[in-house]
Amino acid sequence: FGMFTGELTTVTLEAENHMAGVVIDRFGKDINISPIDDSRFQATVNVIVSPQFIGWIVALGKSIRITGPDAVVERMRDEIHRLSEQYQ
Repeated sequence: FGMFTGELTTVTLEAENHMAGVVIDRFGKDINISPIDDSRFQATVNVIVSPQFIGWIVALGKSIRITGPDAVVERMRDEIHRLSEQYQ
C-alpha cells in the first residue's frame, strides 16, 4: 500500500491462524501478533488506510477483519455499503 500518502494509522486485525503468513508477508515480522484463542490471532499493524488497504482486506474474505480503531471499521462498513449499492 506504499504508493499512498497520508497519516500512518495503527490498525488492529483479527484473523484465523492460517492467515499469519499473509499478514507477516504484508507487514513484516516487526508487528505485534498475539493469540485470541486456538484458531485466531490479533495483529497490530501500522498502515496508511487507503482504498487498496481496504480492498486487500475485502479480498482476503472472511478469514480476516479490521477490529479497530472505530474510524477504520466505519470506513470498511462504508465501502461494503458502497459496493452493495454498486452491485444491486
